[in-house]
Amino acid sequence: EPVRNIVNAIFWTKMVLLVLVLCVSLLFQRKLRGQAATAGADWVASGGTRATAWVIVILWCMVMAGGRWIAYAPV
Repeated sequence: EPVRNIVNAIFWTKMVLLVLVLCVSLLFQRKLRGQAATAGADWVASGGTRATAWVIVILWCMVMAGGRWIAYAPV
């Protein structure tokens, strides 16, 4: 139903969230690789790293919920 999705605000919200979570995930991965390479085997994740990981998980859940919610949105 491409025409219905084009005018659906939930679809566009999901697409924005998807781009956001992909960008955050890629930046997070680069940061972690850099930290792990310099710290070695004794590296422990900081509070900010853990918080960012939770934000990524929550964003992915929102993307999934948006995908399920598209069918029930009034157009």
